[in-house]
Amino acid sequence: MKPETKLITFIFALAVIFAVASKTTNKELRSKSTLTPFAKTLDVLSMFSTKKDQKPNYTVYGYLPYWSIAQYKNFQYDKLTDIAYFGLYIKKDGSFRKKVAVAHETVEAAQADSAKETQTTETEEEGDTLDPGYNNWVNNEDLNKVIQQGKKKGVRFALTVISHEDDVTDSFLACTGCWKTLLENIGKELDSKEITDINLNFEYATESDPERSKQYLNLTKYLNAELDRIYGDSRVIVTAFADSVVNPRVSSEVAGLGRYSDGIFVMGYDFHTPNSEVAGPVAPIDGGNFNSYDIRKTVRDFLTQIPPNKFILGVPYYGYNWVVETNEPYAKRIPGTDEIGHSISQPYDRIMDLLKGDLRAEGQDGDPVKSTPDNSDTKDNKDAKDSDTKSADTKTEAEKVAFSKPEVKWDDLAACPYFSYVNPYTKSTRQVYYDDAKSIKVKYDLVKENKLQGVGIWALGYDGVYNELWNQLYESFIKIN
Repeated sequence: MKPETKLITFIFALAVIFAVASKTTNKELRSKSTLTPFAKTLDVLSMFSTKKDQKPNYTVYGYLPYWSIAQYKNFQYDKLTDIAYFGLYIKKDGSFRKKVAVAHETVEAAQADSAKETQTTETEEEGDTLDPGYNNWVNNEDLNKVIQQGKKKGVRFALTVISHEDDVTDSFLACTGCWKTLLENIGKELDSKEITDINLNFEYATESDPERSKQYLNLTKYLNAELDRIYGDSRVIVTAFADSVVNPRVSSEVAGLGRYSDGIFVMGYDFHTPNSEVAGPVAPIDGGNFNSYDIRKTVRDFLTQIPPNKFILGVPYYGYNWVVETNEPYAKRIPGTDEIGHSISQPYDRIMDLLKGDLRAEGQDGDPVKSTPDNSDTKDNKDAKDSDTKSADTKTEAEKVAFSKPEVKWDDLAACPYFSYVNPYTKSTRQVYYDDAKSIKVKYDLVKENKLQGVGIWALGYDGVYNELWNQLYESFIKIN
């Protein structure tokens, strides 16, 4: 045997030995981003790597609302880097809201309806019903399975700290002494799940006072510094509206938030909502005359304030379904009624079901008429995005087939699909704008072009059993071309 052949054989044998050894390395080491001799660029060793062991080369940050936990068996953890549980609401004193007073409906009905968050009345004296976000955090075993399975796959897990009520936010942010109370409560909850990360999700129903923005910035700085001191490597991600740079929001101190957080999850969606005057794209890549603001402008404006490695672009796994006057693009919305239906939000899986001809996907509990009213874009309903994915069987197969499948069209400017149809029961014309794998790829390409930290998902579970959005994450952020 020639010396060159012996050398090649020896090197290959070493590669085999290292590969076998790597398979027996303990799980903890495999979950960390440690250096190994098996770089993906070495073709001679590529045979030992498997698709399931690959991870995204950008941040992929997925929100997990409590109402979507039941979908956990459909999650593909190898496509994610972070999961943020949504979430725990704060009170004015910095403690977490554990009980609520249920308004306008029975407790049983509220708990059974996962389409929207329980409507509650925030008072200093709580009601006697467990807050659903807190209840699932403490008592849902499936959530614990998600956390443990994610850890095995190297996925970081975060707790979302929420404040969506203006009076609560104002009072809490003005009370710097309450920040320590919040820190202590955050620590207790993180320790209970053996995690270290949080997401801060503070939203005003309308515009915010600049002083509140400064207070929110100081809160972010305080919490990130203290959590790093306690845990060493705590990750604090802050959520911001897409127009935070150009409009006064609680998250408008963008440059400071970028400096004192580990990343800003920019909510790149809700450019149209069920209350909009016309139907239109939820997350248009470009706006033109139809949309005064869009995703490309959002990215441009944020990058004047923060470095790309602090920017996480959130994308929608949902769309909106409007009652409209005509089937023309950007059709004018008609105020809904129980007779003609209402404009609603729909998760991706419901839209896919609708495109298959299943009209039950239009309404709640299988009823195409009783859908969420047009004023559903309130704080609580907006949080949930009408995410009920229950399959009701109240319609017969004949009724299901009677619905003519819509023709999907493409909005070139917004780079998203849409379709129109007539409901055969209510006789109303409806129009749906949403995002699919093709339109989301356009946004992912923008992320890569600008070398952003990564992408965010609102929300995990909204795609149900459909795999195309998972496949697009692999194609965009894992696959080696």
